[in-house]
Amino acid sequence: MVKKIILVLLSVIVLSGLAFVGCAKETTPAPAPAPAPAPAPSPAPSPAPSPAPAPSPKPSPAPTPAAPAPGQPVRGGTLRIIGGTGLVDLGYPPKMNPTDEATAKIYTEALVSWESNGDFTPELAESWDLDQANKTITFHLRKGVKFQDGTDFNAEAVRYDAQLRIDSKRMVDAKYIDSLQVLDDYTFRYNLNTWINPAKALHSWAYGLTIYSPTALAKGEEWNTTHFVSTGPFKFDSFERDVSLKVVRNDNYWRGPQYPYLDAIVIKMFADTTTMSAAMQAGEGDAWGAPIKEALDLQKAGLKIITQPGMYTEIVPDDKTPGSVWADKRVREALEYALDRPAMAQGLGYGTFTPMKMLAPEGSTGYNPDYPEREYNPAKAKQLLADAGYPNGFKTKMLVFQGNLDLPQAIQKYAADVGINIELDVADPGRFFGALFGTGWGGGLLQWMVPVDPEFAIGWLVHFGREPIIFYSSLQWPDQYWELVDKFYFAPTIAEGRQATKDMMTYASEEAQLIPIFDTVTTYVVQPYVHTEYLKHHFMTYDSYADWMEKH
Repeated sequence: MVKKIILVLLSVIVLSGLAFVGCAKETTPAPAPAPAPAPAPSPAPSPAPSPAPAPSPKPSPAPTPAAPAPGQPVRGGTLRIIGGTGLVDLGYPPKMNPTDEATAKIYTEALVSWESNGDFTPELAESWDLDQANKTITFHLRKGVKFQDGTDFNAEAVRYDAQLRIDSKRMVDAKYIDSLQVLDDYTFRYNLNTWINPAKALHSWAYGLTIYSPTALAKGEEWNTTHFVSTGPFKFDSFERDVSLKVVRNDNYWRGPQYPYLDAIVIKMFADTTTMSAAMQAGEGDAWGAPIKEALDLQKAGLKIITQPGMYTEIVPDDKTPGSVWADKRVREALEYALDRPAMAQGLGYGTFTPMKMLAPEGSTGYNPDYPEREYNPAKAKQLLADAGYPNGFKTKMLVFQGNLDLPQAIQKYAADVGINIELDVADPGRFFGALFGTGWGGGLLQWMVPVDPEFAIGWLVHFGREPIIFYSSLQWPDQYWELVDKFYFAPTIAEGRQATKDMMTYASEEAQLIPIFDTVTTYVVQPYVHTEYLKHHFMTYDSYADWMEKH
């Protein structure tokens, strides 16, 4: 099951681009030539001092985006999104995979929205109260909201959806929830047994709680897999697996009669990048989450690209297998000094990628501007190898995922220049994830990527937390790292959690537990007449109600 989920995660990368922090913008980057080289449960924490309950922001109306320039929004039209295959479940949360959840952002809503700076803002909840003393989180819900089947959105609906997630073991951090409580029709409360970082709590139990109609969910798994009923701007029309999904305007949408602007959204599904690109060039699609090279090619043809920082790439040394050379910090540092990350980012990213200075990218809540970067220094790398007992270098392997090998080959070339001779072990999905989750990578290296969430530690701990979704079987963290993880997890306030994140990422970078390379960019290609909110915040927040198209 885990392997299946991770494989679908890869389709999300193709379908949605996996954009994260930063403000999306339309850009016209000039492609740059490639560089010369080829390229057990967590321990219970001691209770924190209990401050007075922290009030949420005052109730506020749902945010209305500024009108896109040029001109005012125009009603009507069908937005045709070019996407990949892999969409399976439209509206049954216990069985939804990451592709399903990402796609559902087009037509569903949650209690709160998540901004690019990590802040949570009202959506179906107008406000919330964080009471550390009594270990409760109370949501004050928006009144007058209807599901697309005409039933009321209320506190009982929230309780039903939350309980369904808990019962199916799909509620993240559910072990910290003692009970769910409906105080009245529009007030819902989580009673906790342990107070956790409010950012983690709001992400797991409010932003992560996409709301569906209990009346529809009662129809069971089979019906909801191929249908959905939500409070969102678009309602179900048709679905043919691996072919298309069509959603149409919800005329009774709670934000007002002007929304949504579009009449419909259709996702047209294709299995390969070449076909997707051809569809955009032929005018058969209006939007596509394209790879960087294809995006830049389409930009030259007159289409617009919207960019936002994406995932960042890194190398994971095996410091766990007995006898591994990578257990020595000096060897890990040597590899980092051996890599010319600015040149790699410039060449492989066509001028759009950003070299990493530490294990959290600039602008994220984990970035420490005072961290002393390990800049490209082959002489320093050779000296560290000599100090570690490898004056003539050594041979090793690096497990890489099948596909484009430009980055692994660039790593291989730079490492060879200092005496680290890497054999690339190219694996298919089954073998790659089998090693990641179970068999390990045999004393060598693994090249992979890490997400950049608005609240950086949330995405990081999916990979490197006490209960990760993605398990790195050959990686062993020092005890001090786990102490810093707990410091984030049980921080009483968001501000203290962000300081803990910075401390955690600074320590991990100092220890060279992983070798960061560059921060990628997510690109969304649209026809010149399209105005979209996608990637305005990050890839998992999509205000589709505000998308519109000029007459064309």
